[in-house]
Amino acid sequence: NWKKINKKTPMYRFWRLLIQKRKDFLHHFRGKYYTGKINSYGIPEIQWFDPALQTPDWSNKEARTLAVVLGDVEDDADETRNAFVMMNMFWEPIRFGIPQYDGLEWHRTIDTAMPSPEDAYTHKKAKPLASKEYEVQARSIAICITKKSKKTRSK
Repeated sequence: NWKKINKKTPMYRFWRLLIQKRKDFLHHFRGKYYTGKINSYGIPEIQWFDPALQTPDWSNKEARTLAVVLGDVEDDADETRNAFVMMNMFWEPIRFGIPQYDGLEWHRTIDTAMPSPEDAYTHKKAKPLASKEYEVQARSIAICITKKSKKTRSK
């Protein structure tokens, strides 16, 4: 019975924000086929990485890390709703490289290893990354989103 749920719990807050993020990025999940498009920032519709930003070794049965960029390639969008998902299923923290795109900055919006309320932020309150790397804790997932850079974008 959803009417009896305590809306002040950290778990409720986290899932409410996660559902909102799915709505914000719905164009990435419409059940469409990927087309191979690349947006004006050079971000592909989908691209897989290992922590060193190389193509993952799909044959490695022991791999416990994976990252993916989901590029905003919608024709009616400003192409800034990009996401970078880092997944660490290893039992120790792993540093992931962060792909760099001229004109955009990455902001952490979810980190499942962080305590509430630092585990999830709205798009507006997402925390800017201070480095070109991010340490994902053991058995955790971190998600970053892009915002337009305050620096001038070169063409």
